[in-house]
Amino acid sequence: PNGEVFEGVVLNRTARRTRVVDEEILVSNASPQQIREMITSIERLLEANEKIFQEGGSLIRLKARYNGHIYAYRPQCVVAGLSNYGVRLRVRAYFQPGILGVEFLEL
Repeated sequence: PNGEVFEGVVLNRTARRTRVVDEEILVSNASPQQIREMITSIERLLEANEKIFQEGGSLIRLKARYNGHIYAYRPQCVVAGLSNYGVRLRVRAYFQPGILGVEFLEL
């Protein structure tokens, strides 16, 4: 039963160049104005955190170090779609790889 494990490729996911949070949040019973306000406030929180790669300096330096061969973008909160229960918001942010696991989860 372990044959597939031994023949497969093993990836060390802890040695990545960045850590990413990519989550969807379901928002129900909110007006379009309230959803816009939520998106704006979430993006402000993301932009205020110094451990998140931002649009300017830290993200530019990271991409320059790896000659642009890295997928990392500015923090964002967008409408991912609609469901039967409400609006799905998607929050995505890229963090420095050296951040501790517990600290990463608390963010």
